[in-house]
Amino acid sequence: MASESMLPGQPKQPQTKGKRKLHQDKSFTSDSEGDGSFVFEADEAWKEFHSSLLHFYEVGELCDITLKVGCKLIPCHKLVLACVIPYFRAMFLSDMAEAKQTLIEIRDFDGDAIEDLVRFAYSSQVTLTVDNVQPLLYAACILQVELVAKACCEYMKLHFHPSNCLAVRAFAESHNRVDLMDMADRYACDHFTEVVDCEDFVSMSPQHLYKLLSSGDLNIDDEQQVYNAAVKWLRANPQHHEVWLNELMSQVH
Repeated sequence: MASESMLPGQPKQPQTKGKRKLHQDKSFTSDSEGDGSFVFEADEAWKEFHSSLLHFYEVGELCDITLKVGCKLIPCHKLVLACVIPYFRAMFLSDMAEAKQTLIEIRDFDGDAIEDLVRFAYSSQVTLTVDNVQPLLYAACILQVELVAKACCEYMKLHFHPSNCLAVRAFAESHNRVDLMDMADRYACDHFTEVVDCEDFVSMSPQHLYKLLSSGDLNIDDEQQVYNAAVKWLRANPQHHEVWLNELMSQVH
């Protein structure tokens, strides 16, 4: 007869402290409710969902609307545009004629910029370059895609140079991007003497020049540099002498 030690039975409890850790599939999370119900949440499903949306866009399947920008046609899905781009959300939920149209013409935009924004709606990614950032920022501002607009501003900040910071600042002002205006002003203050030597300096508005000259953050060696900058601008803009000569020269301390 076999001894008891040879018979199958319950496994002996290990003589170690702590508890055995069971493997848990991290592809989903769950919560138990007080009433005994169970909430299953599959995190991976969101990735598959976005991947499927992007695939449908790329192959042109199940599209229910087409954007026409110049000669460029962009087939896409109304629901995706409405979820990500506030401009289209307002359009599709309104009584506008475009809300019921399957072909919507968008005027005065760069076609590639609109296509980049549409692709961003599907992929959450956009590629910025020195060539596309300005038209893309313009489109993002008008269509109210703030995430892309902020990314464009940060990209432009990284590419500031004494020769372009004033032009970028003027562009930002025309689109009411106060954040980019402030970035450009800080850069111009830090590189003031180099900016004064650039061609764009004499094209500044008197209001902008006054703001720079009155800044306590000007990176200068002495006030003579402020005086020289004011004189250079005034000589190139005699039409502003009557109103601005005293105002500008008063900023020389």
